Amino acid sequence: MSFWGRHWWRVVLVALALMVSTFPWSSFSLAWLGTVPVLVWCATLAASPRIGMVVGAAQIALLVWFVVPREVGTSGPWVPSDLELLWLYPICAAIICGAGLSPSGAALPVSGAC
Repeated sequence: MSFWGRHWWRVVLVALALMVSTFPWSSFSLAWLGTVPVLVWCATLAASPRIGMVVGAAQIALLVWFVVPREVGTSGPWVPSDLELLWLYPICAAIICGAGLSPSGAALPVSGAC
């Protein structure tokens, strides 16, 4: 099977993340930083297409939540700010990646737990 036959899902996820991050046309935005977790997941961490697609789709949905509402003029307590894109989004994306790295989908073990 060719490279594109095995990795089409990675290309689709990265393209979707780039489309979402370039959505804010009106002004300079830090939304392009939201593509970094998707790129890291697709380039290095995703092991299988099934888990890769699920985790990548969850990351893109999270990116949409952080980028799109503010750009369409929505306001309120559930609309993340640019500052939250810089600190909260990477934390949430890391949690999603951690769930995808677990081999059985179970919670990752914590050392020293009673």
